[in-house]
Amino acid sequence: MEEERANLFFPVEQDKRGTYIYNSRDLCLLTELKLLVEIGVDAFKIEGRIKTENYVSLTTWVYRRALDYIAQNKFTDQKISYLTRELDKCSHRNFTSGFMFLKDRNELEDNDNVGYIKKYRFIGVYHDFSNKYNGPIINVKNQFKVGGVIDILQPYKNPKKFMVRKMISVSDSTETECG
Repeated sequence: MEEERANLFFPVEQDKRGTYIYNSRDLCLLTELKLLVEIGVDAFKIEGRIKTENYVSLTTWVYRRALDYIAQNKFTDQKISYLTRELDKCSHRNFTSGFMFLKDRNELEDNDNVGYIKKYRFIGVYHDFSNKYNGPIINVKNQFKVGGVIDILQPYKNPKKFMVRKMISVSDSTETECG
């Protein structure tokens, strides 16, 4: 717990290289990304040490798309809004621009609503395509059901929505209603 911000806890990790203290918010620089590119920043790092594979993959996808739009001179407010909505689909904490573009110190000191925002649920990772069942093999991480609509995230493509029409367990070839 930090002394100046009572009841606000920060994750701390330690390994052979040292101790890491993490922020209570997630850094988001989408709105400032074009400026960073224009001033010569040519490499960006996404912090993923204590994040899920969904967070890392979706965040990487969003920033890759943003950088591509910047390179194509198509990085508009509409694109930023779209990418921010996509970024909002992964479990995350409140976003902040941190100290880089701080307009209001209260943004960092406001301790209300700290914690994770989970508007969507990550259901799994694509493993392979099954010729036998003529469909994808998904390593299931969270439950989903036949009839549900899911978003599929693919590299270099916009996410697609699909309705789950049928599920077959690969282990015993039985049809199931729930994955």
